[in-house]
Amino acid sequence: KPAWQAEIKRMLASGLKYELDALANKDFQYLTKKYLPKKLQERDWLD
Repeated sequence: KPAWQAEIKRMLASGLKYELDALANKDFQYLTKKYLPKKLQERDWLD
């Protein structure tokens, strides 16, 4: 089974979105100064 399928199953089972995990490798300032403000402005989040 491909690794991406296992990852999707884990994500669906846990109910979590792994988007922030992908951002963990970026600078913390990027997260607080650009990414989160953009998400909030666009109201782009899971309910």
